[in-house]
Amino acid sequence: RGIPGKLKPQTMTIHFASIRARLILAFSVLLGLLFAVAAVSLQRLEGLTNTTQEIVNYQARHVFIAQSMNQHAQAAAMKLLQLLHTPARDNRVPLYLAMDEEMAASGLAANALAQTGLAPDNQSAIERVTDLQQRYAALPQETVELISLATPASVRSHFEDWTQKVLTTLLFESRAVEGKLQQAMQSELEQLRESAARARSLVILLAIIALLVGTGLAYVDPLTDLPNRTRFMEVFDAHVSNASGALILLNIDRFAPINNALGLKVGDRLLCKVAMRIKDVAGESNLVARLWGDKFALLLKGADRASAAAMVQQILSALRAPVTIEGQRLDIDASVGVALYPQDGADVTTLLRRADLAMTAAKQRQDSVAFGSEISDEPAHAQLSLIGEMREALVQGDFVVYYQPKLNLKQNKITAAEALIYWRHPVRGMIAPMHFIPFAEQTGFILEITPLGAAPGDRRCCPMAARRDGGGGVGQPVHPQFIESQPGGGDSGLAGAGRFVGRAALSGNHRKRPDG
Repeated sequence: RGIPGKLKPQTMTIHFASIRARLILAFSVLLGLLFAVAAVSLQRLEGLTNTTQEIVNYQARHVFIAQSMNQHAQAAAMKLLQLLHTPARDNRVPLYLAMDEEMAASGLAANALAQTGLAPDNQSAIERVTDLQQRYAALPQETVELISLATPASVRSHFEDWTQKVLTTLLFESRAVEGKLQQAMQSELEQLRESAARARSLVILLAIIALLVGTGLAYVDPLTDLPNRTRFMEVFDAHVSNASGALILLNIDRFAPINNALGLKVGDRLLCKVAMRIKDVAGESNLVARLWGDKFALLLKGADRASAAAMVQQILSALRAPVTIEGQRLDIDASVGVALYPQDGADVTTLLRRADLAMTAAKQRQDSVAFGSEISDEPAHAQLSLIGEMREALVQGDFVVYYQPKLNLKQNKITAAEALIYWRHPVRGMIAPMHFIPFAEQTGFILEITPLGAAPGDRRCCPMAARRDGGGGVGQPVHPQFIESQPGGGDSGLAGAGRFVGRAALSGNHRKRPDG
């Protein structure tokens, strides 16, 4: 069908550009929300500070002017009373001057109060106070004039009947104005508090949205919209507390060839369809996550072996239905590993490892599903350093080959020999094949220590090859797995080994080193 063997550069460019654009967009939204939170907070805080200061200054100035007017009016009245009790004319002159200064200051305060632009109801009260102050300003002068013309009793009567009454009314009205100004200031401050509360709610809302966006980026797989590995592990840790259930690990078979042949775009769409099918079968009550690549995980709470197996079969049946992407029909299958808790482990790390081992075992034996309880041989920690030690042993020539002859009874002669490779370890001594050949097969290092993996003419491991080239006539058997691992497989793999036809196998089935 003309499917390319490799991904086209332009397809890769478009795919990576799409992913990059999505990531840039997501982080841009998050950063935009964070900047919006910061900007709104600073703007509201600055506005609140400025407005509060303006309100306090403006209203406080009005209150101060009203109080100043009252104080000067009262001071003028006090000076007038002193005049009434001062008979000597020369002693009354300073009191005249002091009273005039207090009345002038009171008049200036009244004029300043009248010129402030306040609300209409407050402005009308200020106008009444201004009128009273003007009336009061004329009365002390009249009383002073009567001091020289009338008797003291008449002067006192004029003061009590007119001056003192107008002063009392003036003080009452001015204090009412002060109260109204105080009330207006409190009202504006209350409105300011409500505005601050709305701003705070807006900031909190933006912060919550930013948190949700950030959580989505941290806990959601951007391709399939499923929870990612981090979210899966956190949910598991929060759930498992004296609980039981099953952890299912699923890997799509032959996904890499599909991805390489049809391109990353098709591979991503296939992963999305697989995720959708798994989630549809699992339902909302069970957690489905994409861990990495083509591996998916399910958390079945309260499930036992039977119910987990039933769920796996439903998922496999759904996945095996043909998928058509861009006109290409794809038939897929999956390998599944199941780990039960707490039987196979109590923490998510252990369960994932057990499920992964079971999934690998299912794939190796070409079965659909395997359980963690069926897998007894976990890789030993000591094997982690084997690959480096084996490379060094190959360079140092520490691998030793023993040949087990095969006798043809009909011909009554040795017609073949099985090659057994041992490792002469400088510390651990002679190591049998069973302890390192399986690991070499898993890692691919087997190709380096077998004749099939060596270059033509390389006889470091199998000197029998030299005998073969020299016409010794003894063939060496080849394990089929070694042949299939060669590029091309089958006969082409044998031919690719050069003149040394590669009839040699390094067997890991022998537990005892052959004698001699």
